Formats: sequence, C-alpha cells, structure tokens
Amino acid sequence: MYLTMNENLSDQPTIQNHYFRKEWVLRFLATPIFAIFVANVAPLVFKTDSLLTLLINYAYFTLQANLLWSGNRWLLYKLRGRNEWIKNPVIKTISILSIHLFFSFALSFILLIIWNKYIIATSLPINNLLLASCISSILSILVTFLYEIVLLTKERRIDQLKAEKMSNAKIQAELDTLKSQIDPHFIFNSLNTLSVLISDDRDKALLFNENLAKVYRYILANRANDLVTVKEEVDFINSYFFLLKIRFEESLNISMKINSLDLNRYYLPTIAIQTAIENAIKHNQFSENRPLHISIEINNDFAIVSNNKRSVKYKVPSSGVGLFNLDNRYKIILNKAIHIDETHSTFTLYLPIVKQ
Repeated sequence: MYLTMNENLSDQPTIQNHYFRKEWVLRFLATPIFAIFVANVAPLVFKTDSLLTLLINYAYFTLQANLLWSGNRWLLYKLRGRNEWIKNPVIKTISILSIHLFFSFALSFILLIIWNKYIIATSLPINNLLLASCISSILSILVTFLYEIVLLTKERRIDQLKAEKMSNAKIQAELDTLKSQIDPHFIFNSLNTLSVLISDDRDKALLFNENLAKVYRYILANRANDLVTVKEEVDFINSYFFLLKIRFEESLNISMKINSLDLNRYYLPTIAIQTAIENAIKHNQFSENRPLHISIEINNDFAIVSNNKRSVKYKVPSSGVGLFNLDNRYKIILNKAIHIDETHSTFTLYLPIVKQ
C-alpha cells in the first residue's frame, strides 16, 4: 500500500514530506559533484577556461542538477500517487523508467542548449551536449532509484506498524470482550446463592450480601487491569472464601500454601484463582460427609489449584466463560496457556504467574 503526498495521516507526516526535510543535506553535497562530473566527462569545460568561466559554468550545471533532482522527485511522487494506473509490475517499471529518462534527457538537453547559446563565449559541438544529457539522465535515474528504495523501506515499516497496531487493537477487543463476560458471570452466580440464602437463612443472607459488596468492589477496582499482583489475588480469595463458607459451611474446605515469595512482585490475570475455585465448585458434588477439598499452592512459576473429584452425575450447564475464558485471557495477556492435570481422583489446574 502506497502513501502519497495528498494523503492525510493524523499521527505522522507523509513519507515523502518526512524524507524531504532530510534530503537537503544529500542534495547540497551531491549536486555540485554531479555537475563537476558531467561537465568534465562530456566535456563541457576545459583546462584552458579561466577561473571565472569555470565558476559560472559549474554554478549553472549545479543549478541544472538541482532542477533535474527536483523534477524527478516531483515526477516520482506523482507516478507513485497513481500506483494503480498499470497493474503489470514489469510494464509499470518500464513505463516509469522511460518517463524519467525522457524527462531527464529533455530537460537536461534544453538547459544545455540555452547555456551553449547564451552563456559561453564559444559554442560546443552538439555531441558534447548530447553526451552530457545522457550522463545526466543516467545519474537522475540513479537518484530516482535511491528515492524509491528509501520510500519503499519506509512504507514497508509503516505497513508493519499498521499491521501491528491492527493486531493489537484486535487482541485488545478480544480481551475486553472476555473481561466483560466476567462481571455478569460472577453476579449471576452470587445472586443465585443469595436467593437460596434468603429463603433458608436471612442472617446468613445479610452477611453474605455485605461481604459480596467487598468482593465485588475488588472486581470493579481491577476491571480495567489485565494483571494484578498475586498478593491482591490472594487477599481477594480470602474474602471470596468467606462467602463460600457462608453458603457451604463444612462441605467445602480450602487450604493455601505459599512458598517464600514476595507476592507483590508476581502477577497473574484478574480473578484467575477465583475462576479455578468456581470451576471446582461447579463441576463437583459435595456434602458435609463428602466435602470438597481445594488446595492452593503458589510457587515461582504457578498458582496451582487442585481439588478432589466428586463429579456430578449430570452435565452442568455452561456459560462458556470459565476455564475457556481464563485460558484465552492468559494467551492474550501473557502469551501463556493454563495447564490441566486430571486423574480419576484429582483435578489440578496450573495457572502461570510472572515476575515483574
């Protein structure tokens, strides 16, 4: 995809304008060298010329080189701005090359005719002017190719940045979608629990409601955050477990083991551990006689959530925002995946944590 001088880029100047501001140094150094080279090879100047004559001639040829430079640059921009005018790249290349050659030769020859007729004292043979025009055309094509290489390189980089930006925007949109599913899912489950408690035990319902507000405040506070510290998540789990004990009492036990870590330096996606606990509760049946045991261990690499299996005898309806959601969030945020280790008696979930 080409960017032309007429395109409006809100965050950056056009490639041509960006390069235009930097190419004056190159032009300042190159055009006098081109002028001296062409004048001596053609030849258009001679050792017998006076110093004043040489200075006037070289100044004119430098002006000519600048006009050729500017003209070919302008022509290049115009042709590149109409990059769809020929689809075949071979024909297009030959056409552009021919246009630049014709323009450079014609302009150079006209300027040399004017110089030969009105500026120098003794006119030179036409062959000298033709040779000088041919050399000038070749040098102009080399400069044009230099521009094309620079512009193509810059365009490729900009295309890469645009592709990365679009990819990041897509990933962020996917992540926002996944995060937006968390709040309704959590509220739905909590309201179901609260409705049961209201019918069975109003005091517990009131206590549950008060602690639910604390827990949900954590979710709202971290809703915009992709990552939280393990310390924040552990504190949240302690509050969340209080809600679970109100509902399940001795039917549910949770133990936590934390190795010698500075939990404030380790991070994981928001409510990752809570999702793992909720998954264990959802897919197992348990009672006071056969309680569900959930253990949480945190080491340098993982938060490991394990539970004994008390599989339900019927298929639990799924909203699709549990472990699948969590795994997708891990892939987007940390470029890692959760790992499941399941046996006939245990279900273990490995949640990667990162140190920052």
